[in-house]
Amino acid sequence: MTAQVMSSHYSVKRLSYPGNMASVPQLTNLVSTAPTALTDKLSQKLFERDRLIQDIANRIRQSLDLETILQVAVDEVRQFLQTDRVIILRFHPDGSGTIDVESVGAEWMSIRSTVVEVPCIGAQYLEAFRAGSVTAKADIYHADLTPCHLEFLVNFQVRANLVVPILQGDRLWGLLIAHHCSKPRHWQLQEEVNLLKQLTLQIGIAVQQAELYDQLKTELQEHQSAEKTIREQAAMLDLYDAAIAIHVNQKKQLETQQQSNQRLEKLGTLAGAIAHDLNNVLTPMLAVTQLLSLKFPNADPGQQQLFQVLEDTTRRGANLVQQVLSYARGIEDDHTVFALEPLLNEIQQVAELTFPSPIYANLDLSSNLWPVKGNATQLHQVLMNLAVNARDAMPQGGILSLTAQNLERTGTPGRPDRFVQIIIADTGMGIALGIRDRIFEPFFTTKPLGEGTGLGLSTVMAIVKAHQGWVEVNSEVGKGTQVTVSIPAFPSTDAAPEN
Repeated sequence: MTAQVMSSHYSVKRLSYPGNMASVPQLTNLVSTAPTALTDKLSQKLFERDRLIQDIANRIRQSLDLETILQVAVDEVRQFLQTDRVIILRFHPDGSGTIDVESVGAEWMSIRSTVVEVPCIGAQYLEAFRAGSVTAKADIYHADLTPCHLEFLVNFQVRANLVVPILQGDRLWGLLIAHHCSKPRHWQLQEEVNLLKQLTLQIGIAVQQAELYDQLKTELQEHQSAEKTIREQAAMLDLYDAAIAIHVNQKKQLETQQQSNQRLEKLGTLAGAIAHDLNNVLTPMLAVTQLLSLKFPNADPGQQQLFQVLEDTTRRGANLVQQVLSYARGIEDDHTVFALEPLLNEIQQVAELTFPSPIYANLDLSSNLWPVKGNATQLHQVLMNLAVNARDAMPQGGILSLTAQNLERTGTPGRPDRFVQIIIADTGMGIALGIRDRIFEPFFTTKPLGEGTGLGLSTVMAIVKAHQGWVEVNSEVGKGTQVTVSIPAFPSTDAAPEN
């Protein structure tokens, strides 16, 4: 179906000028100011539209709570359109639909949670919606609707409506619908229809992101349940000493399955932290950052330093995405020997340039720090996650301390005995004892809804364990937190580390 366009007609009265032409300047002023007023009104309307779209897009980037995003969307649309009701109708696999989200004026009935029988709407409308068509009806009594469809709208006090499909690829996920109940309404196609079309694109992104998040969370829970079962079965097998042959064979099989589950958990954790396809986002960003210094050759040293930090950070992000894609294809991580000093210097530089000014970053490195063998991009992610957590723990400002030192201890034969300890400390709020044991659990977070996914510290733990290291946390409420990351040092000091 195509949107109806309601044309407007204007009448012009002939003006007479008795006596002389003294009133002509007044007419000239009236004519000259009218376009300016219309232009100002249109500009304000466009500004409000762009603000609304940007606000919804920002909420989608910051939150995985689909219900909150959809509720904000219908509230904002109803205010922008100055209409009586805005709803989102979601279709189900069985062919029915439910009004999941609603924003309605106090004088009109609420229809939230109403089940809608799709055949009443009409198959011709559904096919048109799947093709991306929009319907705009100024008056339902003059819209050539079927009796069932007309009765359906009348029962909901609808007099005029505007309907835009929400698509997920070729699938019709739902409809974004505006109801005008008090009287007929001529919808403005260029402003109002285009706004709803753009909003449905943003809502489609939010739906896709939320479904991916739920899928990953479900898979992770299944993997954790499978690991628990595996551990219980392995413990039971240890009790049956008489059946050693069977025990050894089954235990090997269980260990292989556990390693497979751990690999899937690691992949799910990393993939959950990048719910969008970051590769398509970071590629143009990297290209632009590389051109900044050429575009502004006369920039002062401070600006040039910012350009370099931006390029380095973007490049590391692109490397991280490529690493996740490689891991998903079954390619092992690329470990090299490198020095930690450049990574720590970069973290301090990023903190000084991007963290709020009340936060001060101190760096204390021991001389002759041993090199390590591992993945520099992954360890950079570990340090950056811990630094950002320290920043968030100091909303009123404080001191971020980065310390690195060599550690040598007697270990188990065949295990590393030389380590490099990295200590990230803050003077923030601290971590309560009751939740300290849960901070490394995937999806556990103490941040407000929409400000964290709970995957940062679980990713840190997974990466450090993959490097045969460990993490220690010491914290006191009101005084701050200290996180110690220990990474095995490279055994030979003769190899030249990468800078």
